[in-house]
Amino acid sequence: MRKILAYSFVAISVLVAVSVFVNLSYDASYDAYLDEDDPYISGFLNIGEKFGDKGMLFLILERYDQMSQSLVELKAITAAIEELPWVSRVYSVLDALKFGRFDLLRFDLPVEPYIIEEGSVFAMDAAILDDPLYADLFVSADGRSLSVLITLDIEATEDNERIVEEIKVAVEGNTEMKYFLVGENVASYATFKAIREMMLIYPPLVLFSILVVYYIGFRRPILPVLSLIPAILSAVWVTSLMNFLGKEINILTVMIPSFIMIIGSAYGMHFLTIYCENANITVHSERIRRTIREERVPVYFSAFTTMAGFSSYLFLDMQAFRDLGVFVCLGIFLSALLTMVLLPALLSDKSYQPATKRRVLIIRRMPAIVTRGALFLVIVMIFLSPFLISRISMNIDQYAFFKEDSQVTIAVNEMRERFGWTSVYYLMMEIGEEHERTSFYASELRAFSDLVLEVADSDMVSKTLDIGTYSRATGIPEPLLQRIVDADEGLQSASALFVKDNAVRAILFSPLSDTESAGEMERIVSEAIMERQEELPDVKLFFASTSLIWRSVNSNVVSNQIQSLTVSFVLILCMLLFIFRRVKYTLAMTVPILLTAVFSFVLMSLTGISLNISTALLSGMLMGLVIDYSIHFAVWYRRFRDSSKTLQKTSGPIIANALGLVVGFSVLFTAPLVLYVDVALLMVGSLTFGVMTTLVLLPGILKKI
Repeated sequence: MRKILAYSFVAISVLVAVSVFVNLSYDASYDAYLDEDDPYISGFLNIGEKFGDKGMLFLILERYDQMSQSLVELKAITAAIEELPWVSRVYSVLDALKFGRFDLLRFDLPVEPYIIEEGSVFAMDAAILDDPLYADLFVSADGRSLSVLITLDIEATEDNERIVEEIKVAVEGNTEMKYFLVGENVASYATFKAIREMMLIYPPLVLFSILVVYYIGFRRPILPVLSLIPAILSAVWVTSLMNFLGKEINILTVMIPSFIMIIGSAYGMHFLTIYCENANITVHSERIRRTIREERVPVYFSAFTTMAGFSSYLFLDMQAFRDLGVFVCLGIFLSALLTMVLLPALLSDKSYQPATKRRVLIIRRMPAIVTRGALFLVIVMIFLSPFLISRISMNIDQYAFFKEDSQVTIAVNEMRERFGWTSVYYLMMEIGEEHERTSFYASELRAFSDLVLEVADSDMVSKTLDIGTYSRATGIPEPLLQRIVDADEGLQSASALFVKDNAVRAILFSPLSDTESAGEMERIVSEAIMERQEELPDVKLFFASTSLIWRSVNSNVVSNQIQSLTVSFVLILCMLLFIFRRVKYTLAMTVPILLTAVFSFVLMSLTGISLNISTALLSGMLMGLVIDYSIHFAVWYRRFRDSSKTLQKTSGPIIANALGLVVGFSVLFTAPLVLYVDVALLMVGSLTFGVMTTLVLLPGILKKI
């Protein structure tokens, strides 16, 4: 009966996996990490709602040598993009107007287009290259590149795949010019594809890698497969629960199935290892019961201590971290439970004998020179760690998640090289709702224009576009220009980017897109606003950018890292005290995890990896994994009271477990995003160090207690 139930459960799990994994939903935006009441997100949304758009995309075109043909195809491209339902407005050199000096007597503003169209022949006035309104915005300084600015309608689709693919169709259907797409939607779409790939492709790769390692140990094909079944089924059911609860897969939670499989597979491996060691028991049912008795406590204790490392995420502010903690803990517990319940049922119908009795990966005695060498390296690391850890960068670029050869990185670099900027900031001034007027006072517009000019003088800004820019280009004072724009439909269209009802905004183009630059930009703007508070008593000012949003994410990551470390250590400490009931033993076993946590930060510093949304979760996880080795060694040391015997008994399982984890995480070296490669490097290096400190240093520490 147990056998029938076990196979039925496996069959149902397979059906669930097929139905769930094809219907998963993904979230590649910053919304996954911050609440909508975050001041940076709310500010960004306020500006978007006021101007009827929620972001911009930039299309860069490398024009032909023949300008006329390039402009003909540009016109076809912009016409095709304008037809897309999610587009608010499209701007290019075709819309560029050459303003003359305003004639106050005749109240006339001379205007003529920069692009002259005569039949099917187009020509561009070279004077546009010196016009601050359009140079390095719609045309590069050398005239070799054109760009199209696309604003997304406030009600536009959230489907970034549709947005990007429809633009590609519009471009490729009308030109053979080389092109690049830059914008938050493009980055989100690339992230979405990477997350989907991580969810659907990498778990099987992880399983195959672990399968190969376990086969080397067991030398029988069926045993490695059986050892993976509890972890696989746990990942399936946890993912199904996430889908049922409406949890979208994001950059962090996409690692949940892989984490469950990598960590949970060790429980099945340990169970079957002891099962093979009990091969001398001739009655098969007794052999299984003996294995259950011997492995029940180690497997569950291992699961609980690992869960302690992940459960620290439950107390953090970011929902993505909390989801990661909840579902990985659930998956780890389920893996342990299925190992003790499902595996015995699957083994009940047939006795499997080990292929060989030769024990591998066993350390019989630790040479003194190895111990002294390891101790010397640890002392050097501790001595240098304050200096090295202080050098860890907490600065991330919003495009740094992508590899150098990715289309996103290439496009951003092209934008920087051709136009001199990569990120966009918005500064909006709005008349307060408590005031009945809809027009700004002249003093308010002048103060706002001066504010923008002051910010533009910094190295953070390479170009601005606002009512002051138009005022300087036309010679019309800002208050008068606002009235002219209100009365002229043509000018309303041209100025819609920065004038809307009772609000004006400045668009600030920056060559930098990292979080430190965003913080400096915010400081400069805040100080400029403070200086003009008395001049702007009746208006509200909003400053927003996706760069500021990512900076807010990064700030939360740093604070979450400190909380995660503290909570993980306290939970593990309490659990060790509960298990061993002795303070000295407890403190001794925390040495490897503390040293491993320090090493992970040292390795981060040496490799130039920044503290970001992925690396911030590793310290707590490492503590939960490495403490298993300490517990395993300490339990047997208390029985033998001899370090050599303990090493012979525990080194094999500890090294085998670590090897499985290292191989599983090594698969991430081929991941599509840099942040997962960083996770692989830190986990592989730190786990290796954790095993070394456990097997080399812990015996000497316990011996002195």
